[in-house]
Amino acid sequence: AGTVLTAQGEPLTPGEVLIERGVVAAVGSSVPCPPGARVIDAGPAAVVTPGFVDGWSHVGLRGDRSAPSADVALHGLVAREGPAGLALARAGVTTTVLAPWSL
Repeated sequence: AGTVLTAQGEPLTPGEVLIERGVVAAVGSSVPCPPGARVIDAGPAAVVTPGFVDGWSHVGLRGDRSAPSADVALHGLVAREGPAGLALARAGVTTTVLAPWSL
């Protein structure tokens, strides 16, 4: 990507990220490319970041203004969200703090 933000110092411009078995294995200006690896060139205008945290999320509540109980099945809420939940993930949000509309 044109820029990789690591949250640890200056941005890498350009930057590369190596993911192995679903885990970030290396980040740098140039990382190793194992044989057979799938390379995704996001382009010079792309910015790659660590996942974002949505600290006040209502994902899955869909207008339900009650407070969810502590044993709510989070996977059920996200699945219920449909395209909006997918858009949230595509925007880089990897963690949410589920917050009721009111207490």
